[in-house]
Amino acid sequence: MRIQVHHLKHALDLVAPAVARKATLPITQDVLLQGRRLTAYDLELAVVATLPPDPTLAEPQDNDFTCTLPYRQICAMLKHVPGSAVAELSVQGNTITLTAGPDRLRVQGHDPLEFPPLPQLPVEGEPVDGDRFIKALMAALPYTAGAKDLRPVLNAVCV
Repeated sequence: MRIQVHHLKHALDLVAPAVARKATLPITQDVLLQGRRLTAYDLELAVVATLPPDPTLAEPQDNDFTCTLPYRQICAMLKHVPGSAVAELSVQGNTITLTAGPDRLRVQGHDPLEFPPLPQLPVEGEPVDGDRFIKALMAALPYTAGAKDLRPVLNAVCV
């Protein structure tokens, strides 16, 4: 798969809060790449980001693979690569090779089947647009704010 480095850096920055720093499961320190979708999950927080297709790359994109990327090693390599460069990502088994400019990184990833599955949340009701949600939220807030002057901090609502 070929991708512009600045798109990859941006997607990795988006999923960074969900990458485990110290983990009992080493795979939670990796990012799952499925096609053009990056997923990070530390068993408490999950973040999913999608890599945009690049129209400037003339060749067809190969999006039919799944692998885990060691987050810290990939970020350490991309820190020194200009954003305008094009990165080439290839996967053979659990070995990932990332080539960007003159740099090449070959790392051993985990089996993607070991990545913890994301919990499926039930969807209730119809989706609410932003304006209706804010109006409904503001209508519910007076009941949650304090009405006495003994503790003024309880009289305000922080949004």
